[in-house]
Amino acid sequence: MTIAIVVNRDNVDAVTPAADDAPRLDYIELARLLDAVLLDRRLSAQQPVTRILAPIDAALRVDARLALAVAQRSQGLQAVLSMWEWTGVPLALALGRRGGSMRQYIIAHNMLAPGKRLITKASDVLKHVDKVICLADVARDAYQQYYDLRQHQLQTIHYGIDTQFFHPLVVPVDDAILSVGSSKRDYGTLFAAVDGLKVKLRTRMASGWNPHNVLGARRIPDNVEVMQRCSFTQLREWYARSRFVVVPLRPTLEFTAGITSALEASATGKAVVATDTPGMREYVRDGETGILVEPRNPSALRNAIQRLLDDPEEAIAMGRRGRQWVERERSLDRYVTKVSQTIMLDLWA
Repeated sequence: MTIAIVVNRDNVDAVTPAADDAPRLDYIELARLLDAVLLDRRLSAQQPVTRILAPIDAALRVDARLALAVAQRSQGLQAVLSMWEWTGVPLALALGRRGGSMRQYIIAHNMLAPGKRLITKASDVLKHVDKVICLADVARDAYQQYYDLRQHQLQTIHYGIDTQFFHPLVVPVDDAILSVGSSKRDYGTLFAAVDGLKVKLRTRMASGWNPHNVLGARRIPDNVEVMQRCSFTQLREWYARSRFVVVPLRPTLEFTAGITSALEASATGKAVVATDTPGMREYVRDGETGILVEPRNPSALRNAIQRLLDDPEEAIAMGRRGRQWVERERSLDRYVTKVSQTIMLDLWA
């Protein structure tokens, strides 16, 4: 049995973490469980003809070049798992009926992005996909309704974090809160919420980021510290040294936005204050592991932050419950086991 996992990375061998230097990667763990081969962008780099697709990739935020390269070498594969729809959708389009008996699986992160959803719906390409693995029930329901998919084509498997790497540390806790990440973040609302509070807010974006691009002409509050890039071990320590973690989001149909940061925070034993989006409701248990607040409401966000600042015992209890819940329901091991079992049971049926 030959299974391929398609990864939107330049070289998966170059990013394999060393022991305890970084969290384990989902596609590495899946390749181990499925005894699968990993296909990355080195495959498309070997085929110069795919370069003509670069403008399409940039415009639609897909990876059609890698998809075409995978399609051209798909003979002999029994199944292909695309780790993102960026490759999964164009791969299904490239293969079409030619996929034959080869099974196609996509892990869907944001199937309703404007450009991608129009092409995906117009081409009806998902009829060639055996299963779309959704990271939230609300995403599954939205995809089924929008794309008119059959129930057996969709399955929710909630994402998981490496709880072996992200775990509570015994370090001094600073008088600071933390907010990290870039996808669909609403740092303008967060900065307005913390302005004047007697606590430091540390922020770190996952990309080269100028906070003025987010805030426009508004100033950055004096109690905000913008952190630079850091290692995963440094990030883990920042979580540990924070009183709790804030995940501010814009209203979005990208149901998975912010979930990695929320899970990392919970795994390190920290309470989470997050924007109440449909997807986040499945990753932060309101009142138990954190607090969910109305989008674009600085006053509501400020009140939630102040509540946990005023009651550190509540923040500690939420963090403790969050760690237990993530270990039980949202761990990387649980996630990759469920994905691999889904594929293997489908292939054996």
